[in-house]
Amino acid sequence: MNCKNHPNRETNVSCSNCGEGLCPECMVYTPVGIKCRECAAPNRGMLRQGKPSQYIGAALAGLAASVIGGFVLSMGFRGSLFVSLIFGLLVGEAVRRGARGNRGPAFMAIAAVTTLIGLLAAGYGFNPMGFVFALIIAGIAAYRLSE
Repeated sequence: MNCKNHPNRETNVSCSNCGEGLCPECMVYTPVGIKCRECAAPNRGMLRQGKPSQYIGAALAGLAASVIGGFVLSMGFRGSLFVSLIFGLLVGEAVRRGARGNRGPAFMAIAAVTTLIGLLAAGYGFNPMGFVFALIIAGIAAYRLSE
């Protein structure tokens, strides 16, 4: 048998997943055996594609956290940088839990939009500096889903 990436190299080792031949240079050691690079790569797409119920759950959880947090911020904490940053992280976490752990660009957008809704309701967007600050906090909420 020959290596799938180097046809001129003979080998007796094959990928435990696809069965293709592998030379020592192409082998990737995994907990379940030797695999080729393609089969050993993690499947990142599974946590990026959600079901409709996960999108709805993420939006509802983010909206609920954002409205409650916006109410708290409007009660006198609006000027507090620390409380505002915590608000962004909590909305991002609520979206992640509502999405049942899913992540990706769509869930990041849900976190950012729901955060902006809560911050606008708390009065952040009524001046240019407040709106920039609101965008930064929305970015923090979205970042919570990029991990």
